[in-house]
Amino acid sequence: MEQLKIKDLEFKWNGQENPLLRIDHLRIEKGERFFLQGESGSGKTSLLSLLAGITTPQKGAIELLGQLINKMKAGERDEFRASYMGYIFQQFNLVPYLSVIENVTLPCQFSNHRNKAVLASGSNARDEAIRLLDHVGLAGKEVLHKPVTELSMGQQQRVAACRALIGSPEIIIADEPTSSLDEKAQQAFIRLLLAECSANQATLVFVSHDAKFSHLFDKSARLENGGIIYTEQKSKGGAK
Repeated sequence: MEQLKIKDLEFKWNGQENPLLRIDHLRIEKGERFFLQGESGSGKTSLLSLLAGITTPQKGAIELLGQLINKMKAGERDEFRASYMGYIFQQFNLVPYLSVIENVTLPCQFSNHRNKAVLASGSNARDEAIRLLDHVGLAGKEVLHKPVTELSMGQQQRVAACRALIGSPEIIIADEPTSSLDEKAQQAFIRLLLAECSANQATLVFVSHDAKFSHLFDKSARLENGGIIYTEQKSKGGAK
């Protein structure tokens, strides 16, 4: 079942003469792991903003979970994103005056849907946050209640990932999620991300300029000249 679909999309920022993105079609099935590579300036982050409903295209359709997100009003897109999407922003977008654990549990406060998912698993938002943080080495008592501004860039990136994963959202969007991590932290992060997506049958869209993790994904593609060029496609569930 297709969970994410793009058709005849064109997008450009105000002041641009030519479209930054021209995508005829993109289809990603439920539970599929999709890797997209692209150079800086190729439009990767712009595409993710469109998928998340942060921005809308001038032309075309973006369908998520059977709904045309680009036809929703701004408030409806915000509510949809909070309930059904976990977004790991390239700049993290953590709330600076909140602690580590408060940042991670935040989606459960904004979305009843995600809070219910945590409760249905037999846990609660705090314990689930600690479980996720433990997987990335940040569950120590000396870290949990620190303001996120006191963390390193790599630690902040891991907090942002845990925040995106809490509440088992149906779609995970990851924008250069390993850029601030060392090799050991990258491996731990990738293991957690893929394991959580597999456990919850979440669809994963992972964007990076570095192709070294592409073999772990069901589909991989390259964003070039505003379009998507597929580079590999495995049978569903074939990625190891």
